[in-house]
Amino acid sequence: MKKTFFLLFFTALVLGSAYAIKRYLKYYTPDTSRAGQLVNDFTLPSLAAGSGKLSDHKGKLILLNFWASWCPPCRKEIPDFIKVQNKYQNKGFTILGISIENKELTQAYAKKAGINFPVFYDEEKGIEIGNKYGMIGIPYSILINKNQKIIAIYPSYQTLNEARLSSDIEKHLTTN
Repeated sequence: MKKTFFLLFFTALVLGSAYAIKRYLKYYTPDTSRAGQLVNDFTLPSLAAGSGKLSDHKGKLILLNFWASWCPPCRKEIPDFIKVQNKYQNKGFTILGISIENKELTQAYAKKAGINFPVFYDEEKGIEIGNKYGMIGIPYSILINKNQKIIAIYPSYQTLNEARLSSDIEKHLTTN
């Protein structure tokens, strides 16, 4: 009886662990299933100018990042993005932030955090754009090549930090 219980418990533990690992790998590794897909141009209000378009940045490697000031994981990755933008902005790379909030909240947080990359905002249109590329939550980032095709999608802040992003940028600045 004890052996059977132990065997069942151990089997459940192994299966549960395998399921957890599978979920971890699904959500914490870049999604390349959309690689090569063209990112459609969009126009959104911009903090720097009246509005801006994705195509304004054609010819650059782009990290398109969807975020909001109320999102703790979003706030956690912003400092790394600022460092990466400083390091690569003159090398053919930029980050484009899309805040899914209104102008006032976006502007206040961008100023407080010292965001140094272009920031667009629009709650409804921002979510709509992200959803076209599989966004189910934020933060959500899409690495886009110089021809505005998807290289990889990062569905969680845990996959994207300064070291990981710098590695991916270095790799794609030389190949695209």
